Amino acid sequence: MRHNATNSKGIHWMSWERLSTPKSFGSMGFKNLKALNMAMIGKQAWKLVTSPNSLITKLLKAKYYPRSDYFGASVSHNPSYVWRGLWRVKDMVRRSFQWSIGTGESISVWHQLWLGNHEQLTPVTELHSMWSELRVANLLQVNAKQWNKSFINYVFDTGTAEQIYKTPLLPSVQQDIATWRFEKDGNYSIRSAYCDILNNNTALNQHRVNGSWNSIWNLKLPPKVKNFMWRACRNCLPTRVKLQSRGVQCPMDCAVYAGPYEDSSHLFFDCGKSISCWQRSDLWNGILQSIHPSASFVENESTQDICDRAGSLLTSWKNAQIVRHVQANSAATSVCVQWNKPSPGRYKCNVDASFSNSLNKVGIGVCIRDEEGRFVFAKTEWFSPIVDVDLGEAMGLLITMQWVKDLQLLNMDFEMDSKTVVDS
Repeated sequence: MRHNATNSKGIHWMSWERLSTPKSFGSMGFKNLKALNMAMIGKQAWKLVTSPNSLITKLLKAKYYPRSDYFGASVSHNPSYVWRGLWRVKDMVRRSFQWSIGTGESISVWHQLWLGNHEQLTPVTELHSMWSELRVANLLQVNAKQWNKSFINYVFDTGTAEQIYKTPLLPSVQQDIATWRFEKDGNYSIRSAYCDILNNNTALNQHRVNGSWNSIWNLKLPPKVKNFMWRACRNCLPTRVKLQSRGVQCPMDCAVYAGPYEDSSHLFFDCGKSISCWQRSDLWNGILQSIHPSASFVENESTQDICDRAGSLLTSWKNAQIVRHVQANSAATSVCVQWNKPSPGRYKCNVDASFSNSLNKVGIGVCIRDEEGRFVFAKTEWFSPIVDVDLGEAMGLLITMQWVKDLQLLNMDFEMDSKTVVDS
């Protein structure tokens, strides 16, 4: 993840490896292409196990593993590109593969996974070595689908025997069936294989950060607000302290109130501007508890509190950017203005405009609510070229009024944040 700057490649705030870990562990959940490719190849390898009579399985078996099964195959001399890929995912497929016992004739006791605890047995005694070709069918009673306990107790130690007894024998399963243990239906899925690959990747696991990250991603907020809140929690915002740590020559003092170093903690919780904003939003007491070392940032908050917090964080950050780049400042009292309901029997239409110099466009956002504050209609639109702020706000209001007229909604109050347009 990087922050773009003019005529530069930008600053990489977080590596791709960190971004590709799951969202529930403090990342963005971007796909790890290598793991995804292995999961897709694994689906083809799965067919070599579950479809032994298919033409491609017979062809590959005859060439690469004529005297063993897929899991016992070697890479061979001068293998094809296809076989190299199938062979590389062998351990991944083996790790998640398990037999559902039918007759037990096709299941090797020593070389295949069939125990209920997903462990593989290995011969450890001379007696085990003598029965190297032992099948699960040999562990069953002759006339009933039950474990032959006398034979099992003779061959295995007490702990192993107990694990065998805990392995279910289902009467409904008549034939030995290969199952994928991460899915309830037993069928291979790329999704579960991908997750298994990530979970077993030590290099990626070291980037995981435990926490209630899903509390952020599950909020019913615009994606940009959730993204901003996540970046604040992961210290990925271009504060002055962070910029200096990346070699950017800039002052380290706060852009709003000169003095303390500007890091994320100061910007949102220590700066006088932010404190004034929090106090007006009735969240300050909760923030004081959250920033205490013994409290969590999100675990003790309700969903609505987190929503309010996320919106205020975004507004505080935007204000800091305005001060830094435009040398303009808005009063903290304007940040957290409450929405007021219209008079009984009337609607309220909120209108706002945004401006993009890079796209040379003006965007308009409109939301209509009734007297109880319930959502009625919403609309977004853009036009070009870009114009000055007052003209853009006025044009946005004009477009909105025409849209409301087409909707045939009467008794409408319009509300916007441009004093110039409102007073004109």
